[in-house]
Amino acid sequence: FGDRVWKFSQEYPSCVDDAFVGSGVSLISNEKIQAARISKKKDMRAPLIMGIDPARTGDRTSIAFRRGREVPKILKWEFMDEMKLAGIVADLIRKYDVDKAFIDVGYGHGTLDRLNELGYSSKIMGVHFSHSPLDDTYLNKRAEMWCLMRKWFHDGGVNIPDNNELNIDLASCPDFEPSSNGKIKLPSKKDIRKVSGFSPDMGDALALTFAYPVFSKEIMERTQNFSRGGLSQSSSGGLRRKKRA
Repeated sequence: FGDRVWKFSQEYPSCVDDAFVGSGVSLISNEKIQAARISKKKDMRAPLIMGIDPARTGDRTSIAFRRGREVPKILKWEFMDEMKLAGIVADLIRKYDVDKAFIDVGYGHGTLDRLNELGYSSKIMGVHFSHSPLDDTYLNKRAEMWCLMRKWFHDGGVNIPDNNELNIDLASCPDFEPSSNGKIKLPSKKDIRKVSGFSPDMGDALALTFAYPVFSKEIMERTQNFSRGGLSQSSSGGLRRKKRA
């Protein structure tokens, strides 16, 4: 990373401030992360989205929940297998009435296949970090998701769990750099792990909640009603419900 020096310990420090070498180094400002940790923001009308980052060798499996401007819950496991994870994800989707779940398929193909077999194909979607982004400003999907998450934090008014591990994961990603073709790129998880001694699994789980736009059930129902002819355009430009014959 050029002259950037990252001095994270392999063991999480007892004081989170000790983990950071200074402001302006991380993609996401530690000041913004700290503000989000003490926020009480709620966003109950927004869709509930899950991000699932399955474990690689030596990594944690992490699941993040985001509802608009709030992250109500984040979970982690030190040891996990694909079939067990599929069962956990299915239970969480049912328990919390999740609108959409995005899973990193770099190491989650088996979990995704099993969830499809269980009938969750409308709720679950695989995401590959190296695939093409929606916005070609970015080099790949991972850069796009993390930069959208950065904007979410830096816009302010967000609420995340008061969790040191999550804080460190979020702040472990160096700021973006332009690639040789001018697109925004980020260091890979592998590169971050080489320098910091760990992989930002919880950060990646939260970033996955920004993979694709997700609309609330209310908006989806309105759209479906409109497409079925249940709503018509009024002369004033608003929408009114058609009268039954």
